[in-house]
Amino acid sequence: MPRRHPVFATLTAIGLACLIRVATLADEPKKTPPTKEQIAQWVRDLGDDDFERRQEATKRLWEAGKAAEGALREAAKNPDPEVQRRSREVLDKFKWGVYPDTPEKIVNLIREYQGVEKPDVKLESIRKFLDEGAAGCAALGNILQAEDNVVIRQAVLKQVEKETGRALPRLFATGDYASLDSLLEVCVQSAPDQHLHNYAAFCLVSGRLDDRIKFYKDQLGTETKLPVDKILAHLLRVKGDFAEALKVAGKDEKLKMRILYQQRDWKGLAQLKLTEPADETTRLILQATFNRLAGNADDAKTMFDDLGKRAASSDPNTSRMLRMRLSRAYFLNDRVTDAMTSLDGEADVTFKASLLAVQLRYDDAFELLKDNIEKQKTPEGKVRLELQRARLYLQVGEKDKAVKIFESLADEIKAPANPQQRLLWPVDLVRTELRAGLKDLARDHCVKSITLLDKASAKLLLKEFYPQESDAAYIWWVLVRNKADDKRDTAEKWKQVQVIMEGKADDLTKWREALETDITEDPIETFLALAHACQAAGLKKEAQGYLEKACAKSDHPALPNVKLGDFFAVEQKWDKAADAYRQAAEHDGADPLPLYLQGRALIKAGKTDEGKKLTELSHWVPLANDDKRFQFEQELTRRGFAKDARGERELVLKVDDSASVYTSIALEREANEALAKKEYLTAADYFEASMLRVLEPGTIFTDPSAYFLQPQRVHRYRARGLLDQGKIDAALKEAGYCLDNFSGDIELPILMTAGLEKNGRKKDAERIYTKVHDTMAKVCEQYPQSGWGHNSVGWLCAVCRRDLEEGLKHAQKAMDLSPDNTGYLDTLAELNFQMGKKDKALELMRKCVELEPKRSYFRRQLARMEKGDPDVPVELEVRVGEDSDE
Repeated sequence: MPRRHPVFATLTAIGLACLIRVATLADEPKKTPPTKEQIAQWVRDLGDDDFERRQEATKRLWEAGKAAEGALREAAKNPDPEVQRRSREVLDKFKWGVYPDTPEKIVNLIREYQGVEKPDVKLESIRKFLDEGAAGCAALGNILQAEDNVVIRQAVLKQVEKETGRALPRLFATGDYASLDSLLEVCVQSAPDQHLHNYAAFCLVSGRLDDRIKFYKDQLGTETKLPVDKILAHLLRVKGDFAEALKVAGKDEKLKMRILYQQRDWKGLAQLKLTEPADETTRLILQATFNRLAGNADDAKTMFDDLGKRAASSDPNTSRMLRMRLSRAYFLNDRVTDAMTSLDGEADVTFKASLLAVQLRYDDAFELLKDNIEKQKTPEGKVRLELQRARLYLQVGEKDKAVKIFESLADEIKAPANPQQRLLWPVDLVRTELRAGLKDLARDHCVKSITLLDKASAKLLLKEFYPQESDAAYIWWVLVRNKADDKRDTAEKWKQVQVIMEGKADDLTKWREALETDITEDPIETFLALAHACQAAGLKKEAQGYLEKACAKSDHPALPNVKLGDFFAVEQKWDKAADAYRQAAEHDGADPLPLYLQGRALIKAGKTDEGKKLTELSHWVPLANDDKRFQFEQELTRRGFAKDARGERELVLKVDDSASVYTSIALEREANEALAKKEYLTAADYFEASMLRVLEPGTIFTDPSAYFLQPQRVHRYRARGLLDQGKIDAALKEAGYCLDNFSGDIELPILMTAGLEKNGRKKDAERIYTKVHDTMAKVCEQYPQSGWGHNSVGWLCAVCRRDLEEGLKHAQKAMDLSPDNTGYLDTLAELNFQMGKKDKALELMRKCVELEPKRSYFRRQLARMEKGDPDVPVELEVRVGEDSDE
C-alpha cells in the first residue's frame, strides 16, 4: 500500500500529541498586562546609557510576554546595536517557548536541548519533554518551529514520531484543548493533509465535532494562516455531511474527489477531471470505472478501448505494467473476456492459471502451468508453478498427484549454494500441505527444511504450526537442536519441541533448567517461551514467574506485560490483570490494545466507571492512523470483542478517505455485516466499493481469483436485493450477468429460486437452477474424486429443494472422500432433513457441533433441525465476529 512520507506521519504525531496544553498558572491571580506606553518606554530604555536601566527594561519586556512581541520585532530593526541585541535575545526566548509562565523544568529542558550540538544528544531529550505531559509537548511544538538546522529538525521529527505514542493517552485524559489553534499553525503548514485527518478524527472521538464545525464556519473569510476551508471540509466529511463538505472544498479537486469517493457518488466522480493519483494510467482507469458505475456505459467503453489500444501499441517492455494494471481493471469492470485475453504473454502465469481454475477451466490451467514450468529460470519460479499445480490437483480431488508433486519438491530441499541466499520456498511448501490437511507430510517436510533455514525463515515456518507462539517454538527448537548430548535425529527433536509446546513433556523440568542456564537467544523471548511451556503444562505458578521475569528484563515491556495480563485474566485475577495491562500501556501508549484491556479488566474487577473511561479512551489513540486502527480491530476480533471491533471499522470508514487496504477490508467486513442482516443491496454496494480500492496503486488482491469472484459477488447480491424489492426484471438482468460470467455459481440459484417462484417466475427459477446444476454435475463427471464438486451439487439440491435423491448421492460421495469434513457433514444432514429423515440429520449435525464446537452456525443448524420444520429456510453462514464474555 502507499506509505505516508515519514515527515507527514511525524508532524501528525506531534500535532495531535500537543492538542492539549495545561493552562499554566490558571489558579493564580492574573497580573495586569502592561500598557502600550509602558512597553514603548521599556523599548526605549533598551538603549539607555545606564546599564541597570537596560537590564530592567529587558527583564520587563520578557515578563510582558506575547504582548511585547510586536514592539520587540520593530526594535530589532533599530540602528542601535545594543537595542537590536537585547530585542533579539528576548525574541529568541519567545521563539523557543521560554515565557515567564513556562515551568522551570521545561525551561531547563529547552536550555539543555539548545546547549548541545550533536543531533543524537539532542534526541535524548525528546522523551524527557514527553514525560512532562502537555507542557512538554507544547515545548516540542515550539522547538520544531524554532529549529533552523534542517538535518537536526528532521531527526527531531523522527524521534518525536517514535516517542509520542507514549504520551497520547495521558494527554487525552486531561480534556484541555486550549492550545489547539496555535498548534495547527505549525502542523498544517508542514503536513496539512495528514494532520487534518487526525484533527478531524480527534474532534469526532472526543465529541467536539459540532463545536469545531461552528468555530471554523465563523472563521471563513477572516485573515488567518490556517486553511480554514480545508479544515472545515474535513470536519464536515467526517460528520457525514458530504454535500456541505463539497461546497466548502470549492475548487480543491483532490479534496472533492476524496469526499465523493467516500460517499460513493459515482456520478459526481465521473464529472471530475482527476488530479490524483499521480500515475496517469491509474487516473484513466479510475475515470473509466467511475463512468461505468455512473451509468455512462458508452463513455466507459470508449475510455477502456483507448487504454487497450495504448497498451497494444506501446513497446512491450515499457507497457508491461500498463497491460498488467489494465487486465486487473477489466476484471473489476465486467470485461472478463478482455481481461483473460490481456493476460496472454504475461510473465507470471500463476495469475492466469488461478483465473482459469476459478472459472472451472482446469484443463486449460493445467496445460498453461505444464508448458511454463520448464521455462522458469530460477528454482523458486519452478517451485511456485509446481505448488500451484499441486493446489489445483487438490481442488479437483486428485490428491495422489498433488502428494507426488509435494514429495518431489521436498527431494529438492537443500542448502543454497550461496550462503547469503535465503531459502524461503520450503515455507510455502509446508503451508500448502497444511492447508490441504496433509499434516503428516507437512511435519516431515518441516523437519527436513528447518535446519537449513535462517532465523527469520525458520520463524515463518514455525508460524504455520504455532500461529501465536512461533517465537516460543523457535526458542525451544534452538535448545533441542543444539543440545550436545542429544543424539536423536531431527524428526525426534521436532517431536520433542511439539510435546514441550503442547505441555506434554514428562521431563519439562530438565528442559526448563537447560534453557535457563544457557540463554543464547533473546532473554525476553526465552522467558516467554518458558512461560508458554509451563502454562501449557498447567504449571501456573512457574508460568507467572517467567512472565514476571520477562517483564523485568525488558526496557520496553509492553508485550510481556500484555501476556502477563492475559495470564491473570485467564485466572480471573482482574486487579492484577489490570495492573499488568497498565504497565504495558505506559510503555507503549501508541498501541490502544493494552489501554483497552486494562479497562476491560477494571470493569471485571468491579471498577466500572474507571474501566469504561479507559476503554473509551483506547478508541481515541489511533486517530486517523489506519494501520494502527486496523491492527486494533484485528486484535479485538481475535479476542472476541466483536462489538468494539465493529466500532473501529466504523471509525476507519468515517475518518479515512484514502484508498488504503485497511479501508478496503473494513468495507468488506461491513458488507458481511449487511449480509448477516439480509440487506443484500447494501452488501453489494459495500463489496463494490471495497474492490474498487484495488484499482489504486499499492493495493492488490493477494488471491488472484478475487479479481473474478468479487464482481460476481456484487452482481449476485444485487440480483437478490432487487428481487426482494419486487424489481424482477432488473434482478434477472443481474442474475443473467452472473450466469453468463460463471455458470458454476451455486449461490445464485440458492439466493434466487424461492423468491422467483414466490413472484410467479417459476420458469426463470428453474432455468437458473438447471444451468448451475448442469455445470457442476459436469465438473463431478470430469473429476469424480472432487469432494468439493460433489458437495456443491449436494448443497445446491438441498437448499433449492430439488433433485434430493441425486443430491444425496453426491453428498455421500463427498463424505466418502473426506469423512470428517464438517461442511460435507452439514450438506448430508440438510439433505436428510429435507427428505424427512430427521433422526439421521440430527445425528450428522451433532457430529458437526462435536468437531467444531465454536462454530455458531452449526449450533443454529442443530437447533433448527430439532424444531423439525424443513420448510424453514437455511440460515446461510456469514462469518462475522461474535462477542465474548471475557
